[in-house]
Formats: sequence, C-alpha cells, structure tokens
Amino acid sequence: RVSPDPELELWQAIFKPEAPVFSFKMADLSQNLVVSYPVKNVLTFVASTYLNVATESPEEPPPMEKLFHSDGLAQIRLKPITDARYSRTVQLRTTQQVMAQSVRHEAESQKIKAVQITPVPQPPKDFFLLRDFYKPKNRITIDPKTQQPIIKKVPITKPEIDFHQALAFLTNYPALMRLLGLALDFEMEVPSDFPSSGWIKIVPEGRTDETPRTAYNFDPSRGVFEPAPGKKPADVINGFLNLADEEQYDLVQLDVDSVALKTAELADTAETKEKADLPALRSSGLGVVKNEQAKSVAEVFVRAVELNTDLTHKKELTFYAEDLVQGCRVDVWDEKSKQWHSLCQRIGTYKFLRLNRELTLEDEGFISPAVTQSADESSNDIFVHESLFHWDGWSLVAPRPGKTIDPNDNPQSIENKAISDFLLETRFKPKPASLPRLRYGVGYRLRARAVDLAGNSQPLENPDDSCAIPAPSKSPFTFSRFDPVPSPQVILREAPKSGENVDHVVIKSFNESLAKDSVPTSQVADRHLAPPKISQLDSEFHGMFDGASGIKPEVYSLICQRDAGQLKEIEPGEQIEVPYFPDPWARGACIRGLPYGAPDPMMIEFSGDWPDFRPFRISLQEGSQPARWDSSSRVLTVFLKKGESVTLRISCYFPERFLPIQGLYRWLEKPERIIPLKVMQPPHGLPEGQVQMLKTLQPPKIDLSKLRTISLQGRNWLMTPFREITLMHATLQPVGQPVNKSLEAERGLGQTSAVLYGEFEVHGPSTSKAELLANWKEPVDYLNEPGPRVLEGKAHVLEFKIDQVMSSLELTPRPEASPKINQPGSFELQTKSVTAAMVKAPQTPVYRHEFGDTKFRKVNYWLVATTRYMEQFPSNELPEETGYTRSSNPVEVKVLNTAPPAMPKVLYVMPSFKWERDKQGTSFKSTRKSGLRIYIERPWYSTGEGELLAVVLPPGITITPRKPLATPVSRKNEPQSSQRIQPMAQKRAVAGSFQVNVPPVDERYKPYVTLWGTDPIWRSGPLSPPEYPGPEAFPSAVEVMGDLPLLELPQDKKFIAVGHQVEYDEERQLWFCDLEFDPGQAYFPFIRLALARFQPDSVPGAHLSKVTVANFAQILPERSLVVSFNPSKLTEIKVTLSGKSYIQGYAGSGPGEVEVALETKKLNLPDELGWEPIKDAVITLKPQRASASEFGSFIWQGTLNLPKGIKLQDYRIIVKEYELFDTDEIDKTAMTVAAVPQKYKRLVYAETIKLMDL
Repeated sequence: RVSPDPELELWQAIFKPEAPVFSFKMADLSQNLVVSYPVKNVLTFVASTYLNVATESPEEPPPMEKLFHSDGLAQIRLKPITDARYSRTVQLRTTQQVMAQSVRHEAESQKIKAVQITPVPQPPKDFFLLRDFYKPKNRITIDPKTQQPIIKKVPITKPEIDFHQALAFLTNYPALMRLLGLALDFEMEVPSDFPSSGWIKIVPEGRTDETPRTAYNFDPSRGVFEPAPGKKPADVINGFLNLADEEQYDLVQLDVDSVALKTAELADTAETKEKADLPALRSSGLGVVKNEQAKSVAEVFVRAVELNTDLTHKKELTFYAEDLVQGCRVDVWDEKSKQWHSLCQRIGTYKFLRLNRELTLEDEGFISPAVTQSADESSNDIFVHESLFHWDGWSLVAPRPGKTIDPNDNPQSIENKAISDFLLETRFKPKPASLPRLRYGVGYRLRARAVDLAGNSQPLENPDDSCAIPAPSKSPFTFSRFDPVPSPQVILREAPKSGENVDHVVIKSFNESLAKDSVPTSQVADRHLAPPKISQLDSEFHGMFDGASGIKPEVYSLICQRDAGQLKEIEPGEQIEVPYFPDPWARGACIRGLPYGAPDPMMIEFSGDWPDFRPFRISLQEGSQPARWDSSSRVLTVFLKKGESVTLRISCYFPERFLPIQGLYRWLEKPERIIPLKVMQPPHGLPEGQVQMLKTLQPPKIDLSKLRTISLQGRNWLMTPFREITLMHATLQPVGQPVNKSLEAERGLGQTSAVLYGEFEVHGPSTSKAELLANWKEPVDYLNEPGPRVLEGKAHVLEFKIDQVMSSLELTPRPEASPKINQPGSFELQTKSVTAAMVKAPQTPVYRHEFGDTKFRKVNYWLVATTRYMEQFPSNELPEETGYTRSSNPVEVKVLNTAPPAMPKVLYVMPSFKWERDKQGTSFKSTRKSGLRIYIERPWYSTGEGELLAVVLPPGITITPRKPLATPVSRKNEPQSSQRIQPMAQKRAVAGSFQVNVPPVDERYKPYVTLWGTDPIWRSGPLSPPEYPGPEAFPSAVEVMGDLPLLELPQDKKFIAVGHQVEYDEERQLWFCDLEFDPGQAYFPFIRLALARFQPDSVPGAHLSKVTVANFAQILPERSLVVSFNPSKLTEIKVTLSGKSYIQGYAGSGPGEVEVALETKKLNLPDELGWEPIKDAVITLKPQRASASEFGSFIWQGTLNLPKGIKLQDYRIIVKEYELFDTDEIDKTAMTVAAVPQKYKRLVYAETIKLMDL
C-alpha cells in the first residue's frame, strides 16, 4: 500500500456512530424510458436554415413565406396550421400526437429503453425530441378559471442522507477519500510471466465481502495496466474516452439548445410574423456531445441490473472499464502553447465543522453525466442531455470568481453551507496558472481522461492525443465568433420633443397654410452614435487583456473602471467618450438609406484604439442636399425637405482580418464544416423519403465573393444586425394640396354601389392617410309630408393608407380588356356577370361607394389628406383654428341610376295655355300658346334627381340634321349607337331643318308609343309625321334620347324618350307636367300620349319605366295678336291675328271668323261683368293665307274706328275667334228639328287689350 494512512479524526468529524443507515434496495431503472434529443441532427437543421437565409437574403430578414414552406421551416412544425396564407400550400410532415405515439412505441419495444436516434437527420422527429426534452417534467393541469396550464411547483426539501449515500458523495473528492481510507493505492511486483490480459481481484483476509474481478490489459512497454474495455468498439482506449470516434462524438461551439428552441418557436408562430427573423447565433465555448447518449445511459441501467442479479445469486462478477468509470477529466490543447492543459486541476478547502479545522488539498476533480426526472414523480422517464461537457474558458470543477444571481434576481456570494448531519463544507478554486485561454481565432483540441471509482486516471503529462477531438489527422478546431456584432448605441443629446424618441429624430415645420410650405424651419435634432458595449468576459474571449507574456498589468484597474460603465440617457455634449468596454469588432458604423444621392452605404469609423473608440454625431436639418460628413467635428449632417422622412439602417462593420474567424462566414466558406457528409452525400440504401429530406438540408449555391463584400460592409444582418432610425421633417399639415386628376363613378344594372375610378395627386411623404368624402342633394317625396323636399346627403366613402413613396392615389384600376358587365338586359343576368367578373380577379382592388339604393345623384367628391405627423404635433402645440388636414377642391360626379323608374300614375290630362304679352313702341303683341297639362300622383323621384316625364315615341325615326347643330352629349356606360339630342338644338331645328323619314308604326309597338291624327271634321294642314309625332314636335322638351328599350319590349332597343320637367302643385298636392306641341299645319289634332317616367342619367336598361297611356286629347292652335294705333290717325286701331286654322269644314270653307269689338267699363259691375260692347264699334277681320307654302296658316286683319272724345282708360278691345258649325235647330213648339240647318259659332279664342296699354 502506497496511499497515506487514514486519519481517524477526519473520519469521526464526518461520521458519527449514530449516523443513519438505510436498508438497501437497488432501484431498477432499466425499464424507465431514457429521453434525449440528437444535438448533431438539430444543429444540422439549424445550420442549413442559416446557410440558406444567409445566401438568399443576406441584407434583411426574408419574408416568412420564403422560409416557412414544406421543405423548410415547416418541417419542424407540429402544431396545426390555421392561417390561410399557409394552410393550402404548406404540408406538415407529422403531428405532435402521431410523433409522440410513434417515438414512445418505438423505444418501449426495444430491450434498451431509450428514444431511438437516427444516424441521419430527420427534422420532424429531431425537433419533437428537442421539445419533449425541454417540456416541463411535472404534471400539467388546467386552471378552471383562466383555462391556462399550471405546473405545480414542488418545494425543495432538505434531503435525508444515510451513511452509504455520504460515502458515495465522497467519491467526488479523490484526495480526501485516501485520507479517510476509502481508497487505497497498492503497488506489486509483476511476475515475468504475468499475462497481458485477464482478470484480477484482491481478496481480504478474514472477511467474506464479495470482491468482484476486474478485467485488465497489461502493456509493460508502455507502462499501461488498466481495466479492459468490455464492448467493441471500446468507449475507453488507453485510459481515454475515444472522442476521435466521429460516429459517437461531435465538437460544438454554439449554444445549440437556445438557438434550436428559438427556431422551433419561430416555426410554431410563423403565422404571426411577416419576416423570418432568425434568432441570433451565440458562441458558448467548446463542448463535446455524445451521439445516442440516451441509449448509452439506458445500457448502463441494464448492466447495473445484470450485475446486481449476479451478485445476489452469488455469481462471480467481472467488471470492465465501462463499469468502473464514474467520470472524466478534460484537457485542452491550444495551438499557441502547444501543450495540454487540465480543466479539472483544483485546490480544495475542506472544512470539518466538528473539528473547526480546514484542510487544503490539491487534486483533480472530474465531471460526470447528469440525469433528471420529474420532481412530482408524475413520470418515470429519465432525461439526459447528449452534452458530455462544455468549456467556456474556465475550470469545469471550480466556480468563476464573483457573485451569482439568487432566485429573486439579486446578486449573492457563493457559500457552500453544510445542510446534512455530516457537517463537511467544501470550496474549490482552479490551480493557479493551470487553465488555458479560450480565444477567438485560436485552434484547439480536447481529450477526456477516464476516471475510475477511486479517482484514478491517466496523468495530464501523458502526451497521447490519439483519442482527442479533432483527431490528430485533422487541423485543430478554430474557436470562432458566432455572436453578431450589435448595432451602435444611439444616445439622445437633449430631452425628446413631442413624438420623438431615441430612434425617431424629428424637426418640425408648422405649415398651417399653403404659403408656409416654403418657409424654412430653423430646428435641428441630434443623436450620438457609440460603439456597442460588451462584457469583461467577452473582452477576454477577444484577447483584449492579453499581453505579450500574459495578462496586461493594468487589467484589473481597467476592469474596475469600465466593466460597469454606461452612457447616460441624455448626453448634451457635442462629443462623448465611452465609459465601457466597446465591442472590439465594432470598428465603425455602416449607414444605409441616406437620401438625395449620398453614398450607400456610408461607412464612418469609430476612430481611436480599443477601448477608447470615439463616437460621432448625426445632425438633422432642413435641406435637399446629400448628407455631409465633417471629420474634424465628427458630425454627419443629414438634410430633409419638408414632410419627408427617411429610415436609416445603422449597423456596425468589422475589419477584414476578423472575417476568417466569423463563425457563420466559416460555414459559408466551407459548408462541410457543419453539414455532415451523410447529408451532403446520402448513403446508398436509404429510403427515398429520407433521401429527399436530406436534400432539403443540403447547402445552396453560395456566391462567396458577394457575401464577403456584404459582410465586410456591415450589411449582413446575421453577422451585423441593423437597427432602424427614422429621421423626420414633420409638418403640421400635408405638403401641398391634394389635386383631383380624374374621377368617375360607374355602376352596373341593379347595383346600389358605384365603382370609383380616378386618380388624385398626393404628397406621400407627409400624408399618412387620405379620406374620400362626399356630399350631395337628394330630392325626396314622402307621402306623409305635404310636399317634396331636398335632403343633404354625405358620406365617408373610402379611406386609404398612403405610402411614403406615393405621389398619386389611384382608385380602382380599369382592366385593359374585359367583357362589359353593364350592357342592357335582365337584372339577373347583369348581377351574375358582375359577380363572375369579381370572382375572376379577386386580387384587383375595387373601391366602391355604397349608396344603399339605385338612384341617380350628382355627388361632390373631395379628398382629405391627413398629415403623417400627428404624433409630433399634440393639440396643445397647435396654432388656433388649425388642423392636421388639407382637402382637394370638390369635383361633381354623376352617379347613374341603375334600376328602371316606377311607372307614373297619370290622373288626367287637360288643355293648358300660355300667354305672352309685350308692348313694342305703339304696338301691343299677345301670343297664346297652348299645350296639355298632365297631373300625376305622388310620389316622384323614384330614381333620384333629374327624373322626367317622357313622351315615348316609336322606333324607326331617323333624324338627319341638314347642318351640324350640336355635338351629342356622350355618357359613360352608353353604347355608341345611343342618340342623345340637346334640347336647345331641337328647338332651333324645328323650323324645317330636319328631314324626317317615318315608317308606319309596327302593330306590336302601338300600345306603348304616342300616336296622333287630324280632327276629321276639319280639313286643315297636314300633321308631320302623320301617324305619330317626332321629337321636334315637343319644343318644351328638356331631354331627348333615342335607342332605348322598353321594359315591356326589352329586346327592341329602338325607342325614343322625349323628356319634360315636372312641377309640384302644392294646392292639389299633385305633380304636373306641361307639354307644348308643334303639330305643323294641322288644326286641333288629336294626340294619344304614351308616357313613362324617364331618368336620363341611367345605365343602359334603366332609363324608362313601364309605359302608361293617356286618353286622347286635342292640341289647340297657337295664336299671335298684334294691335296698334295708326300713327297718322289715332282714332284708327289696326288689328292683326295669325295662326293655323281649318280650310274647310262642314259649315263651309274656312278659316274661322274673327270679330273685334270695342267695350267700355261700367263702374257698378266688377271685373269681366262690368264690360259691355259699344254699338257700331264691331268689325270682322278679313282672313288671308299667310303664305303659299304654309297650307294651314292664316292672317286676319282689319281696322277698328274709335268714337271721338272717349277716355282711353275706360275702353278696351276684345278679339274673338269662332268656328262655324251647321246645327239642327229645335222647334221648341213642335219639338221637331227645323227643316233648314242653322249656323252655330263656337268660341275658340279670345283676347282683351286695354286702350291704355297701347
């Protein structure tokens, strides 16, 4: 025995005679499922994702659609997809439930109860295992009130430890075990014939304890005597874990768990994100993971049961190396020192509380795998990570100096207090100068010396690197920086203004009027840009404290001065100094997006040596020139015009010498550094589905030259993420005034909404939204009210979000070529056509104004633009009577009627007269025009404003003007064949300027059209046309439109509507329409009016109502009377009457008889009853033809002599016209008809003129 003698005092200080001893029952864990996840496979998927994004979208995060697809990020999605964006295009590989059942069934069907890890990546399964590994281990219940999952916390209780458990804990302290006699070291003479392999055991004399055999290997030439491995391939070779076995072990330098879980969360929340903003990669040191660690642990459990069974059955036991290994000691070799360094050398202080004695021992600790289970015992599953160890630059067996964070997030000093009855406290620190340095850009190898139950292992001085990782045949592993270089810090120079914060830099212009758009502002806004801060530990990784021969002597004071340093929230100085450790890679700022032709990107250095990098300042002013850099004052001045804003992307850039050690760039440079060969070249014999899955993980084609340039300029968002700073020249109101360039409204038959087409000029940079407003006047005729009235209509029609780059706002775009959907026809057909057209092009925006009915309106539209900068101008800062908006000038748009009007309800038709009296010099002229008045029941305005009463004329009238009179009015939605004739042109054209071709009326049209004819008892001039009037026969018409269909005859689009205004009779509470006629030379013709309600402003098919036919009525002839004194003889009055009359009647030849009489006024009788004729002052006017061409036109003339000495004010002239009839005179005595017919006069015209009016 070569170990020291045990110290009884130390034993008694730990173990009291009354120490508890619990009965032993081995815990059989061989049937417990061991759960882990394949780190290498998960890392392969993460790396593949990053390589694809870094190649295809290096300057900004890609749209989520680019990443979340069936062969991309969606492979690791297990939750159902509900978003329509993806549900139709993305196919999930599996579900959570299916995968859970499959994994557990697969594992529990094996002898070794461990989740089965595939040798090649299977992303759906790999990430299921990751999620399963990190899900809460305790039972999850649902809160009945909130319906949220609850995980009950199990309180930590003081453990009960017995004698045997305490002995097990002491195996962590090899040096103390020897002082306690728990580990004994022996040396023996080796016989010359000692076998090179076999088994050996020590048998104590006088005891019956079981002493199992140990298989060994003996090689005296190498000085090796060690436990022999029990399986092939061996886990332990020559006392080292075989880390060189690439099938079992991998070296990682990323925080795989963190980035993998965040990537899985990104897949689970893809629907909520527009951009695929991948989580940042983080370097976490150097670590070794063991593939299929769960299986290895499960095999240990099975082996333990087998050994325990053999022991209880008194079988001879043989232990192999794997049975005796309780951990390992990790060594690091670096290419600078060219030697191995232990990460487990330590100096331990052991405090024996019962002795009040401290003992300091130097030894090597070791590390062992750890497993976990649910604290509430709700599950028997055992969880083990594949990570064997991870080195972050410090000892693996001693804590870092400094404080830790307690459960309440407060810093606290580490104190290892004894809580058991064995009263031993320990403290450890690394052996001075034993630890290697972990530095970016340095090459490393790692090895692990196996540690047996007694704490024995190969010595550190053993140069054997055959089991190191990377293997000796490969280059050392370069520790690389994956952490992105943060964007610069942005610091305020003064307290922020309204609507301003650290990332929103604002100057303001109060342009409450158009004139102030040209008045410059004097405001200036500044921000400091400083390099990002890193921690003291990160500074160590960069080697910033390393000197030529060790740590720089001034490091401690520098750390004390700067580690906790921070900039203030507001730094008013022109320039500032950084009080912290800046990121050594942040050598300058890359600024993208500067306006007006400035360099893009503009790269500005943080000058000076580390850690004294110098910040600079950005200053915003009004102007339109490119940004200007002043190196002496270190100020970048950016100019902006009124209302404009620009968002800058600001990132850091790093020197070119750092690019080879940037982790992601090293992957891009050689993807095989991270993508396994089995993925790059799938093994033969794999199922086709797995091969296709592996192909999705293969790296894309990489343009390294392009990515190199982007990365060195600080534009690669994965390496140097940007922050966005928005510079604003805020304006109270939008710059300029919105201008209407065009605006039209169109509706199809039966539609209640109008599609708006048009364009407005807007100032996009200063306008956040535009609202289309409307108002109109809408006449209504409610039966419960005494008469019609006009309502004021208004609407907030549309609202648009205005993009900053917009200079115009276009409403519904017109299709280049599409079938017309508003041709005349049935309402049902039109509706189907409109619907079909919308379904075929759902992506085209269609902007509508919904009116709720089909009526015609004249709508005033105007656009109201709202400033983009309301937040920057709170109401308490506004000038009086000032708002945030500017409006365009209103434009009137006709919104056509889309449904046929209601049929008019005609009550009766009666003659109407219109008298026009005028004195011209010594002459007095009186004209009587006659027509028909049509009374119509209420209500009116079934189609809105402008509704007329139309006289419907038959098809077939071709009107050809001899000279162009006026351009026909064109209308949207009307076929080119439609005729619309201006009423004034009609009036001017009546006198013979039209040639009229009139075919006979088709019998099927007669019930629906206007007809006329001469009175058969008179022979007079002809009607033209003879069967029905033309449009020119209606001089009082206000609208004439042809080529119209009737609802009764929808297929015959040939009818003519002659529209007339209607008026309201308040006394009768009826509507009426006065029609004037021009029957040509005819005398008292008959007319049968076919009437329809008529809306000229309608879409085709909606102009006319159904037709109603009035009773026959006669049209009275026009008369014109001229009366004047003879200038040479004032007692003579000349009388002339003209107009149409009959040529022949039953009573004889025409024309009618005209009588002129002088009447005087009797004062004792009122009004007309007071006038009586003067005897011998009556004359009959002599008729004559007006002209040879006007067959039915006559002139009656004569002279009336006045009595002498009369007073003019007491006299008047009365002119009467009579028709002559033959009548049968009744003999009242005999009550028989007289033998000879008698002449009878019928008064058809009368007019009176006071002599004072001449």
